[in-house]
Amino acid sequence: MESNKQRRSGSPGEGTVQSNKTCIRDLPYPDRLRALKLPSLRYRREGGDMLQTYKILHRLEDMPPDSLFHLAVEDSTRGHSMKLKKPRCRTALRQHFFNLRVIEKWKRLPEEVVTAPFHKCFQGKIGLVDWTVYHYLV
Repeated sequence: MESNKQRRSGSPGEGTVQSNKTCIRDLPYPDRLRALKLPSLRYRREGGDMLQTYKILHRLEDMPPDSLFHLAVEDSTRGHSMKLKKPRCRTALRQHFFNLRVIEKWKRLPEEVVTAPFHKCFQGKIGLVDWTVYHYLV
C-alpha cells in the first residue's frame, strides 16, 4: 500500500525512480514550445491583432473602421491598397494601444493577404507570413 502512495506522489525523495528524460516543465520556454509544436504568445498575439484589424477594416465587426484607423489615400504609397496612416502620438503610452500597435505590421503585409475575400482565407494566408521579419517592430 505504501509503495503505491510513493509512486503516485512522484517526488524523488520518496522512493520513485527518476528517468533520464527531462520533464517538459523543466525546459526553458522556447524548448517547450518546440517540443509541443506550439507558436509563441508573441506570434499568436500578432496574428490575432492582424485578424482583428482585418475584421474591422472589412466591416465584419460592429465597429466603424474610421473610429480606429485612417486609410492612406495617397496614390504614391508603396505596398497594398489598404495601407493605414499612423497618427502622431503625444505620449509614449498611446503607442502601445491596439490601433497604433498594428499599423506598422499591417503596412508590411502582402496585397494578397490584406485583400483576402473571407476572414478564413485571411487566417490561412496570415499563417504563412514569416513574422520573424517583423520582430524589430514589436
